[in-house]
Amino acid sequence: MSWDFKESVMTSALIMIAVLLSLNCSDDKVSNSNVPAAPTNLIGHALTPSSIIIYWADNSNNETSFLVYRREVDTDWVQIAAAPQNWVTYTDSLLRDTTSYWYYVVARNAIGSSAATGTVTIATFVLGTFPSIPNEPYPANGSEVQPPIISLAWQCTDLDNDPLLFDVYFGIDSMPPLIQTNLAGDSFEVDNLQYNTTYYWKVVAEDNDNHLAISPLWNFSTPSPDFWARFDLIWGADPRDLDFHLWTPIFDGDTLNSHIYFNRTGNSDIPPYATLDMDDVDGFGPEMITLHQIHPGAYVLAVFHYSGSGTVATSEAEVTVTHNDGTNQVINLPADTAGVQPNWWWHVCMIDGATGLITPLNIFSPDPPRPDELFGTASKYN
Repeated sequence: MSWDFKESVMTSALIMIAVLLSLNCSDDKVSNSNVPAAPTNLIGHALTPSSIIIYWADNSNNETSFLVYRREVDTDWVQIAAAPQNWVTYTDSLLRDTTSYWYYVVARNAIGSSAATGTVTIATFVLGTFPSIPNEPYPANGSEVQPPIISLAWQCTDLDNDPLLFDVYFGIDSMPPLIQTNLAGDSFEVDNLQYNTTYYWKVVAEDNDNHLAISPLWNFSTPSPDFWARFDLIWGADPRDLDFHLWTPIFDGDTLNSHIYFNRTGNSDIPPYATLDMDDVDGFGPEMITLHQIHPGAYVLAVFHYSGSGTVATSEAEVTVTHNDGTNQVINLPADTAGVQPNWWWHVCMIDGATGLITPLNIFSPDPPRPDELFGTASKYN
């Protein structure tokens, strides 16, 4: 037998290639020196209205855990679990019913993480019924209301008789901000409304099963002022009852009706062209006096501590003047509160009916600013 050099070289090369291939070959599953192979075939389904189970295929023999990620509509992905090595299923619980969830899974070891499975979307079952969509708004959509206070109201029911909680959104923007959460009733009072303004609002109802029902976006507007000025009085819890008083110029010798307060609420279109529009007797206010027209002479505004603990000096009272151009002026209590007793007065301001000038008086006194049949003291401001 003769020796063939070319055949020998070719045989050696084939042997070398076989050795190299054997060194680089492995099972379908990756060795411990690499990141795990990616899991595949992610599937799942809802188990109950509050739980979902997912499954995947394990394609590696070197993972230490499987990381499970989840998100909802318009939210970011969040890792929710780390399943043990060789695990191929995970049950996600405490979910909201009738809700879609997205999932993916990656394998993990000390070297790093695999590529992710594809995503799967699964929706939980329906539990019970949803609340009705809030309806019958008050004020009616598109209506006009008078400031400064309105009690928003609506109707909403639940066929399961679940108690309902409401979130209230309200403001001057067509995407109004949230101003009240978990309201148990179907009405909510808003104050400090301004004239010549459009307000937007909506409510979101939620039942015990976290079902949500969202109302349409409603709106109402306030008119332009039809008065010369409006005066709003607010205060704290005590004293329980502060009273707002306005003395006007005397028309045709009628001293009786020149004093506006809770027992004589005035008139808007005949003398004295002023009205007490709101009276409060259980703290906080508001009380409101509107001056519809002004005429030559002096007007005086004052606040009396009628009943309740504390004094007018401790009441945290303030008066807001709303002018007919929509601008506001706030008059706060005097800084000097020494010696103020119960049932004293706060003389707030004087108005010159000829010029319209409002001059703060801002003093405490045991006496009213003007006399009448109720207060037999001398006049302080003429």
